[in-house]
Amino acid sequence: MKKSAFTLIELLVVISIIAILASLAVPALNKSLENGKAASCAANVRQLATGAIGFLNDNDDQMFPAAGSWPTTLHDKYVRDWRAYRSPFDKRPASEQANAPVSYGVNLNLLDQLAAKFGSPSQLIMLAAAPNQAGDLRFDGNGAGNPTVSSTGDAQSGTHNNRRMINVAFADGHASAMSMVQYTDSGGLEGQRRWFPEGVTP
Repeated sequence: MKKSAFTLIELLVVISIIAILASLAVPALNKSLENGKAASCAANVRQLATGAIGFLNDNDDQMFPAAGSWPTTLHDKYVRDWRAYRSPFDKRPASEQANAPVSYGVNLNLLDQLAAKFGSPSQLIMLAAAPNQAGDLRFDGNGAGNPTVSSTGDAQSGTHNNRRMINVAFADGHASAMSMVQYTDSGGLEGQRRWFPEGVTP
């Protein structure tokens, strides 16, 4: 009785089928991993915004000073885990030191401002992920500095969804993803409400 065996052609067909299935599965897996990172990043900005609101409550509604280090200020009392300051999109190694990687920035227009002047807290950007505009999605901030964000950038300098989206926390404490088209637009009434405390360009 003859033993059945795979022919070379049958083996090549099986390998081809496996390769096709793998090519279909990898993009779906990558998208799933990116969605998980985006959700974790949103949780970080929400946690930092909650800490910032705690700081405001303890400091007569005065926002972080322009001089100094807001991450160190928050870390000392409000958000004690340095891991919350590092985005999962940030490829730098984690650290528990004072110069730990910081992937987020405060809206520079809010520094030294009184929260009582925030005209539209639910629309006013307080914190956001702060990648630089390099093609490889790099982050530059650390706990010893004073990382800030502004409306600079372009439609593809975000963190996820082909770099078209970025996670943002607002002055009322809620967080959500925002398109970079909206994020980089500080003109018009909507844009000014997003970036300026009183909703108008100073």
